[in-house]
Amino acid sequence: MAEAGNFHRRMQDLMDHPERWHAVDLATLKQLTFFQCLLFGGTGEIDSARKMGRLDTVPTERAGEGDRRVLPLLEGCWERLGRTARARLAGSWSGVAYASLVDFLLGWMERAADEEDLHTVGEALAEIPGRTGQGKVVDVERKFPANAPDDLPPIRVIEEWTIPEYGERIGRRLVAMMKKRPAPMVIPKVLRSWKISPD
Repeated sequence: MAEAGNFHRRMQDLMDHPERWHAVDLATLKQLTFFQCLLFGGTGEIDSARKMGRLDTVPTERAGEGDRRVLPLLEGCWERLGRTARARLAGSWSGVAYASLVDFLLGWMERAADEEDLHTVGEALAEIPGRTGQGKVVDVERKFPANAPDDLPPIRVIEEWTIPEYGERIGRRLVAMMKKRPAPMVIPKVLRSWKISPD
């Protein structure tokens, strides 16, 4: 019982300090999200709803910084959004072509519920190679928690690829989508953008 009380106090304290949310590890962030959903479900308070809305942006922002470890938290997050919000999420851009962003969009395309969703996300994916200005895709890991007592840098580059090299990595999944009946119209544009042969 005391353990449950301690957990509740720790989650409540963390919920009251949003400036800490980006520094916690992903397991704690997941617990915090679950805790806040339960709290809102029990109280229905508008302040609780506002905090939940702010908390929901944290995993998305972390994905934009390119750490693949956050992707399981984001899976299917678009399903709760309206069309405008989905388009805004798909088109969000941090200025760097992170591998996690590419993989997030590709996974979204594979699970898209309708042609409009597929087109919106496919257009966003097709724009990335021309937007980077660097000609590369990078995979990084953030330091979790950010204030850990070590000498690791806040963001560490794990691997880099040229656009065609990363195109090879994602090509098979795109071609598999293109072969569906009816074939999604946006796929050939994505293939050309990433310099992927449809064969």
